[in-house]
Amino acid sequence: MLIVMHHTDYTFFDSIAPNLDNALQSFRVPMYYFLSGLFFKTYSGFPDFLRRKVNNLVVPLMFFHVIGYLVAAAMFPLLHPEASFDWTGLLGPLYKRKWAYTMPLWFLMSLFEVNIIYYLMRQYLSGYARLGIVAIISLLPILLASNGVKLPLLLDTAFVGLPFFVLGTAVKNKGWLSAHRYDKWGLLVFPIIAIIVYCFAGRIDILTQQFPGYVRLYVLPMASILSLMWLCKNFRVRQGYRIPVIGYWGQYSLVVLGTHDWLLTPLDTMLADMLLGSEWIALLKWGITMVAMFVIIPIMIKLFPRFTAQAPLLPIKE
Repeated sequence: MLIVMHHTDYTFFDSIAPNLDNALQSFRVPMYYFLSGLFFKTYSGFPDFLRRKVNNLVVPLMFFHVIGYLVAAAMFPLLHPEASFDWTGLLGPLYKRKWAYTMPLWFLMSLFEVNIIYYLMRQYLSGYARLGIVAIISLLPILLASNGVKLPLLLDTAFVGLPFFVLGTAVKNKGWLSAHRYDKWGLLVFPIIAIIVYCFAGRIDILTQQFPGYVRLYVLPMASILSLMWLCKNFRVRQGYRIPVIGYWGQYSLVVLGTHDWLLTPLDTMLADMLLGSEWIALLKWGITMVAMFVIIPIMIKLFPRFTAQAPLLPIKE
C-alpha cells in the first residue's frame, strides 16, 4: 500500500511531514527483501529451487511486463495522439536501467538474483563465511554508486537487498518470531526507533543508486524492520486469520505490484484538471487503484494462474 502511494505521488508523504517519505523508504522496499528471506526454503535441491524461483519471480516479471506494455500501447493513442509508440522498450529489462510503463517490476528481477546468490552462498559457505561475504557485498553498492558504476541486469540492487534477505533468514532460523516474555518491550522500542528513523533517515533509492551512507542504508532500515516485527508480535491472531481487505491485497501483492502502474498513468491524465489539491488527487488515484485490485486480482489469478505465481509453469517436485 505504501509503495503504491509512493508511485502515485512521491511527494505525498512529505506533504504530511518533512522527511516522512525518506523514513518510510527506509523500510518499504527493504521489508520486501526481509520477508522473502523469512520464507526462504531450499526445497529438494538447486534445480528444484531454481524452477520455483523462475515460476514465482521470472515468469510473473515477463508476463506483467509484456501485458503492461500492451496495455500502454493500447492507451497511448488516446493519451498522446500526436506521438508514436516506442516498441523497442519491450526489451528494456534486458539492457536498460529503467524501462517504460512497468518500472516497479525491477524488484522481481532483483529478488530473483538475491535468492540465487544466497542459495549458492548457503550451499558452499559456512555461517561465519557467509556473514563475512555479505558484509563485503553490502559495501559494494556504495562503492559502485560513488564511482558511477551500474551493473547489468540490476545486479547492484541485489547487493543492496542481500543483507536484508539474510536478516530475514536469521530471524526465521533463530525463532525470533516465536512468542517470548520480552514481546511487550516492542510496544516501547518501536516508537523510539520510529522517531530516530524519522529524524535521521536519508534518501534511499535502490534502483537509481541513491544512498545516504552505510548506517542510513542498512542500520536504520534493519532497526525499523526488527522493531516493527517486535511490535507486531503483540498483536497475534489465530492461525490462518487474514485481515480483511489489507490481507487480501497482501496475499496477492505480486498482482498489485505488477498491475498498479497500468492504472496510474491514465489516472494522471483523467484527474489532472480536477479542482482539488495535489494531496487529495493523490489519495483519489491511490483509492481508485487499490479498489480496482478487487477486480484485477480475481481476473489475473483465474485466467493466468501459471503466470501470476498461483500455479507452476515449470514442473516442480511436490
